[in-house]
Formats: sequence, C-alpha cells, structure tokens
Amino acid sequence: EGVAALSVAATKRGIILYTVRDATGRDPLSSDLPSGFREVFKELARYGYKQVEFAGYGQHANAPGGANLESVEGARLLRSWLDEYGLRA
Repeated sequence: EGVAALSVAATKRGIILYTVRDATGRDPLSSDLPSGFREVFKELARYGYKQVEFAGYGQHANAPGGANLESVEGARLLRSWLDEYGLRA
C-alpha cells in the first residue's frame, strides 16, 4: 500500500550502467572515487543493487582490464567481477 507498494523488491533492484558512465570512464589514478567497472560493481553491490544492464564495454585505460572489454577475455573478466559482487547482467 502507498509508496511501499510501488517500490522495487530488493532482489530485483537494478541499474543501467549508462547512468554511471562517468564513473566507469574515470581515471583511477587521478581520483579516489570508484573508477572502472570493477570498482563501480563493488560500489553498486554495496548500495544493494543486484542487476546491471550494460550500455557499452569501454572504461578508462588505467582501470583493471584496460580500456575496452569487448573480447572473450574481457567478457570473462566482467563475468568474474559480476560474480565477485553478486551481480547479474
């Protein structure tokens, strides 16, 4: 009833990564804020997100995994980070 009836169940809480594109593109060597996919996944999980929807696979070159994760190796790396933080894509 009311606002509680409209809220998303905690197990279904998700985010489109386009909304945090500045964070995935941020240089981790020049900022203390979460930078790159791995750190962003960690932060999203900390805030209770369970699902992510990708909007590209590029990140800053200095982030773990490098600039472009559009490869089989990149996909495996992304999957390992998603699993590490309990996220689904």
